[in-house]
Amino acid sequence: MKKTDNKSNARLKSVVAMILAATVVIGLLSSSAIKLATATYLMQSSKKVNTGIPQLDNFLNEQIDDMAQSTTKAPATTKAPETTKAPATTKAPETTKAPETTKAPETTKGPETTKAPEKTEATTTEEMLISGYQSVLKSYNDVLVSNKNAKHRPGFTKVTKRSFEKGFWTSLFASDIASTEMVSDYLAGKTVTVKKGEATDELCLNDLQKACILDHTDYDTVKAAVKSADKQTVLMGYVKNLTDGSVVHGYNKDKATGSIEYLFDYNASDYEVVKEVPAVKLTVAFNDETNPAPIGKDGKTDSFIASVFPVVTGNQVLTAIDRTGVTVADVTYTDCSVEMYYDIETAKIYSLTQYVNYDVSAKDGVLKLDGSVSEVNKYGNFIY
Repeated sequence: MKKTDNKSNARLKSVVAMILAATVVIGLLSSSAIKLATATYLMQSSKKVNTGIPQLDNFLNEQIDDMAQSTTKAPATTKAPETTKAPATTKAPETTKAPETTKAPETTKGPETTKAPEKTEATTTEEMLISGYQSVLKSYNDVLVSNKNAKHRPGFTKVTKRSFEKGFWTSLFASDIASTEMVSDYLAGKTVTVKKGEATDELCLNDLQKACILDHTDYDTVKAAVKSADKQTVLMGYVKNLTDGSVVHGYNKDKATGSIEYLFDYNASDYEVVKEVPAVKLTVAFNDETNPAPIGKDGKTDSFIASVFPVVTGNQVLTAIDRTGVTVADVTYTDCSVEMYYDIETAKIYSLTQYVNYDVSAKDGVLKLDGSVSEVNKYGNFIY
């Protein structure tokens, strides 16, 4: 009986040992690294497991065969071509795209940032304007000088009128200024009649025989001096006063539109149209200037007003006032202009008017004596 029990115990122990050994071996073989190494070794050596227990050997060998078949399938597990896929991941042409990122023509855009054409247009407009002023000034001087130096000089009449408007303090404390002999004679004005062919300086500015010594060829000089200048072709209408029979320049008619500009309070019932003649109307308006220096003995001046009109200086004002305590005087010329009509072909003058205005201020202690003078020189009745 005891022998039977011993055999049973030995068999039971063998079964337990077989189970434990199988468990350990299967656990170890479950590791992927050991599984791969074991399968590789057994396949290369073509050896089988031999534990001395047939049941365990058969079981283990079957497991190893299965693992060997599954682990040796390298192409399916590695799949190198699918994981690398170099062409799909690099895609160099799409990432660089140099032409799209640089786009030099769009970023520079030189013509849009500089906008040279617009600046050029503005500059050209100003240059054209000043160039027109220069042309008008040249015509003004050329017409007067040509008549001055003509072999058959024209006769004409020059009428000068002046008015003086005193300021407040001047009216209160220096009312005698306008009554002094020099001032009263100056304000009285004068009329000069020049016979045909007679030499005279009345028509021109000075002994240089210049009507205008302003340098019309100098761009900056003309720009600083001239406020506006214009030349236009008109029809001059001469009319006869039905009361006294005198014939005067009564209106201008625009040749293109036919519109009429009357030169005085014109009543058609009092006048009769004598004739209409084509003419050039020339006008120049000058900027203001304080204390213009008169033309020197060298025939030059830095003043643009004195280059066109005879001027009154501060010293002349002091002499005219002749008042104790008045030591400083300033003269400011404002709104000065010329207007001339002449024949478009022969340059014969029909009429010329010079408008000269200036403000005078002088200090008498704490008081400021001031006034304004308006002067109009009219040249007319030209006889050729």
